[in-house]
Amino acid sequence: MRRILIALAALLAFTGTAAAADTGRLYWAQSGGVNSVWSAAIANPGAPSALVALGSTPKGIFATSSTLYWASPQTGAIGSWPLAGGTANPGFITGATTPEAVVVNGQYVYWADATYIGRALLTGQPAQTGYAWYTTPGTSAANPNTAIWADANFVYFGDSNSIGRISLDGTVQQPTFIAGGVASPVAIISDSNYITWANAGSSTISQAPLAGLAGSPFANVGTPISGLTETGNGTTGGANFYWTGANGTIGQANYVGTVTSASFVGGLTSPGSLVSTRYPLTVAKAGTGQGTVTAATLLSTPNISCGTSCASDFPDNSVVVLTATATTGSSFAGWTGACTNATGTCTVTMTQAQSVTATFNLSPGTFLLTFTPRGTGAGTIVSSPTGINCGAVCVAPFAMGSTVTLTAVEGPNADFAGWGGACSNFWRQSTCKVAMTKARAASALFNPAPVLALTKFSLSRTTFGVSNSTTTVRAYTPKGTTIKYTLSEAANVTVAFQDRKSTRPELQSRVDISYAVFC
Repeated sequence: MRRILIALAALLAFTGTAAAADTGRLYWAQSGGVNSVWSAAIANPGAPSALVALGSTPKGIFATSSTLYWASPQTGAIGSWPLAGGTANPGFITGATTPEAVVVNGQYVYWADATYIGRALLTGQPAQTGYAWYTTPGTSAANPNTAIWADANFVYFGDSNSIGRISLDGTVQQPTFIAGGVASPVAIISDSNYITWANAGSSTISQAPLAGLAGSPFANVGTPISGLTETGNGTTGGANFYWTGANGTIGQANYVGTVTSASFVGGLTSPGSLVSTRYPLTVAKAGTGQGTVTAATLLSTPNISCGTSCASDFPDNSVVVLTATATTGSSFAGWTGACTNATGTCTVTMTQAQSVTATFNLSPGTFLLTFTPRGTGAGTIVSSPTGINCGAVCVAPFAMGSTVTLTAVEGPNADFAGWGGACSNFWRQSTCKVAMTKARAASALFNPAPVLALTKFSLSRTTFGVSNSTTTVRAYTPKGTTIKYTLSEAANVTVAFQDRKSTRPELQSRVDISYAVFC
């Protein structure tokens, strides 16, 4: 049959120290029978301590400002543990195959597996084991993927002789983004200008411009490498990077490429993946106006662009430059918090958790239009003149006395169900006009489009299944409404529209659907 669519509608024991997390620390995975995550204060590296026993061989680890994550290829799971102490969760994410590396970016946890990049929400589920393939599913890769990193735009991964990248939405996939200077990469990090990775195959650390091109070694560390992390921003000078080696040490060097301590931490047992402390930077906006605050670095996960994301984590000692930009009709009035007394841009050094407030005030002769999306269906509202784009930007200033046209754009399998607030008189028309004679507020309702399944075969009756019951498909809808139904069986479908007089504007036409089934 052909399908007819109408308008397409066993538990391991885990232990952990209860003490609060220290500042300025390195965390690393240890195997070789130890199978735990260890830590050392950067200011006192000679006194490492075990944080949490994992019970299985840990591979890649990553730490946010609050939680440590690790990959376990033995169990096919990603585990988590609160850095403030508490109970570890070895099955935080399940269903992976042989995860080797893990990274957190925004609301997602990503991991590198043998032939794919997986991801899951920070809640742990659902796990998407086929989020993005970097080789054909069902075939073995040239070298199991053992490195992963994510910035504000891409997920980066390592293969035997290349660094690949995939855009966060999975649409751009470049498996050989960097090919030169790559020899079995086992750890990747990036900042605003460079990608840096550890080469287990040549005992070097290499670097390439963020735009790609070929990389080249800039530090020879002498022993096979299994981990890499950094503190500070490599583009601002004075920042350090750290690596783990087969000789049981963690080394430290600066971004000039000079090794400052080949045995910064010594006497370890099979140290592996490595990560440094991260601190949260929170940006708040105040005042009567509107604007955005952006961070000039990609070291955060994800980058701050407030507006949309007003908080992020940054590595210890990172230097973050914040820029405030007022929208049309507003002006920037100044900084408070960690940026108090700053003029123009604000520079914050992340030696601890930091918070900043940017104040924007309305310019004379403007009013705010506030928009609220409602319902569970997908949809956006955009304005002319530009300003509102809700989803993302739902409040914007407009000139006093101007007229703002709002347009409702239905998302996939959704119906626009009507306006509210200052747009109430426009019912279900696709556009609404708002006169800005004062501050205004409006709303729009989007509902999921109905999906009906055919349950009875008849040439004379029009019956469809809705959930567990049946009903005749006869609906009263406004003129111009798009009917979105899906028939689960092949059918010859006829749709008839009849105008009906009604005292209620929302009941303006009747829709009758009849069909005949062909098998």
